[in-house]
Amino acid sequence: MITINQVQFFANLRLTQSYCQHQLEQKEKVEWTRLQSMINPYYKDEEWFVYMPGLPNERPILWIEWANKSDPYHHDSFVELFRKQIELKQSTSDALNHDIACLGRILVVEYGENIPDGALQVETEGFFDEWDLPPIDTWFYNDYSAERGGILFTWIPEEFIELVSKAIDIQFLGILHWFKSPPHWSSQRFQLA
Repeated sequence: MITINQVQFFANLRLTQSYCQHQLEQKEKVEWTRLQSMINPYYKDEEWFVYMPGLPNERPILWIEWANKSDPYHHDSFVELFRKQIELKQSTSDALNHDIACLGRILVVEYGENIPDGALQVETEGFFDEWDLPPIDTWFYNDYSAERGGILFTWIPEEFIELVSKAIDIQFLGILHWFKSPPHWSSQRFQLA
């Protein structure tokens, strides 16, 4: 059982919805790679993510979210990365349209319980990375306890729901599932597809 700070949850969700919508409108990028934004923080003076482009006029081969030198399951590193990506979204907030309807669903990733095998990366053509995490632009709320590790809440825009549903079915430990709003929460605070 986790306790969610609803004020922070909804503020980060709305920010992330607007940010993802903005990124998806960037037509020069291909499909889901639009959700792999300029967020590429440095850790120990090295970039965390590596982009491997395809040949000219072809779609990208892979976006490797976690460079070999970083471990997303190291709690301090993950928390720092999460904090930085929220800060980047906040720094662009004035340029975002927060009034648009953003349809989609909230995905919960219990990454503290995971043993990644790379299957999701292959089956989703890179939407999920080798650590079974969705694109960083979709992340909006993170919780952690020493007993169970981390739980990440992510915003999945409507056009990727079918792909993510496939990932939920494939992931062998059941660490991915759609968020169900607690009965005492107002469903008017967010829109779900």
